[in-house]
Amino acid sequence: MKTKKLVYDIPNLKQEFIRRIIITVLVFAILFVFAFSFKDFYRVWNMYTYDRYLNSIYQLKKEKGLSALKEINNDCIAFVDVEDLNIHLPIVEVHSTEQEDFYLNHDFRKWNNELGSPYQKYGTQIGQTTNTVLIGHSAFNETIFNSSKNSSIFGKFNDYLYTNSNYNYIIKVETFDKTFTYQVVSVMRFNAKNGKSTSELEIYNTKNITSQAKFNSFYNTIKEKSIISDLPTAEYGDKFVTFFTCSTANLDYRVMVVAKEI
Repeated sequence: MKTKKLVYDIPNLKQEFIRRIIITVLVFAILFVFAFSFKDFYRVWNMYTYDRYLNSIYQLKKEKGLSALKEINNDCIAFVDVEDLNIHLPIVEVHSTEQEDFYLNHDFRKWNNELGSPYQKYGTQIGQTTNTVLIGHSAFNETIFNSSKNSSIFGKFNDYLYTNSNYNYIIKVETFDKTFTYQVVSVMRFNAKNGKSTSELEIYNTKNITSQAKFNSFYNTIKEKSIISDLPTAEYGDKFVTFFTCSTANLDYRVMVVAKEI
């Protein structure tokens, strides 16, 4: 009985080998694209839904008070209301300069989110330091889900750059101890990258004003640089809150709104 010899078709084996390599490469490419797309989708979805989440936080605060927000994020120290601009946002406290970086890309839930969470600059304290600096992003809400550009977080402060007779320029900051009322005295917009904005950045870095001379320097700057000239005045001994954000028109620029306690 004769045994049949196995005959291998060399060209077919080469084609099969190439086919398997191509399939493997395609599978890895699809998996890579899917993983990247999912991450990007998750990022965009977080941005798209964050305004609605912040509105739910506002409703919770109205119903149950500031302490209810503390249960969500134990860094919560205050809540800002600017009726002029429809700003209603929680403020978190940072315990180091490193934690400031954390809240630049983490939201109030401490989730990864490019919109971040408005925070009190390290070393300043509402109602205590002469000038308390509150920092927040000025991000647009434009995504694949929403074609319109709507500034969110502190971006709405950009609206103060344009005179509106309906504005009363009153800002309220509620803490666990007291509700502070502030009157806007200066609205500034400046290029933060041209190296000529040292005076504006000095305002950003001012914590305590301990002399009349320091007050004069601070006050002269915020008045000279203010886009709006007919805002109320201030005097030595006043306490201030400064809101710091990006310009929605040009990301090289910054907007600062300075208000005095009344």
